[in-house]
Amino acid sequence: MLLSLTLISTQFNMNVGEVILANILGFIFSFIGVQSAGDTDINPISTVAKASQLIFGGVAKGQGLGQVDGMRLNLVGGIVAGGAAAQSTDMTGDLKTGHLIGAKPKVQFVAQLVGSTVASFLTVGLFVLFTKASPCILYPPEDGVCAYGAPPVSAWAAVATAVTAPKLPIPPSSGYTAISLSILAAICVVVKHLWIPRKYWHWVPNWNAIGLGFVVPQVFYAVAMGFGSIAYYFDMYGFPFAAGLLAGEGLGGVVQALLTVAGVGGDGITRGTSVGCPGFEFCG
Repeated sequence: MLLSLTLISTQFNMNVGEVILANILGFIFSFIGVQSAGDTDINPISTVAKASQLIFGGVAKGQGLGQVDGMRLNLVGGIVAGGAAAQSTDMTGDLKTGHLIGAKPKVQFVAQLVGSTVASFLTVGLFVLFTKASPCILYPPEDGVCAYGAPPVSAWAAVATAVTAPKLPIPPSSGYTAISLSILAAICVVVKHLWIPRKYWHWVPNWNAIGLGFVVPQVFYAVAMGFGSIAYYFDMYGFPFAAGLLAGEGLGGVVQALLTVAGVGGDGITRGTSVGCPGFEFCG
């Protein structure tokens, strides 16, 4: 808290009250993230935390800030709230995993502290690397084509623009619908735990999963479910296989960015190769 107060108030011109509000929102969102991740194995914080943007949009308008200053307040406050909640969710999952394999919490905390310290420098370096390799990340082209589209980033920017506009470009019916669904979900949870026997709980809709289905734009979850069901057949052998695929994809992206910065593989004809690409056309 003290560190965030010091850095954010000096670097982004947010007052103490706004920083405290962002941390309180992060604390509240952490419960939502942990519960949803436990039910669906998906951390919804990048979506849920956009509610903080609505709140900070109201704060900016209440202070009479211009759109540029309002967007800065909106994004910084929202990222602080969402980031705190996301880290809480990830840490809970890590501690649960450590508990299942018998690891000591003290050792895990030390490992996370060391990892966070290294990652704070590593992530900045990777960001600089990828933005140098693909400038479209920071400066999107008019056609919108970019190797790293980052849909969540576009969503954050769109919400920040909307809530700081002179008139909110969202119909009131959207707010009424969201409030109604929230009340319905809360009632279902209460009824489930108080009056429905546990053996029938699987018949109660999981509103976390339903909500994620509304807002998550990716379409590869069906493919993931298909491959997951196949990997489940091979029991524990599927886990190292999946881990290898994930690590290979990430490391491959880093290598590709390094080659692009070095001037190798830019067009796939004179400095790269199209071997292995669909239609024998460069796909790097």
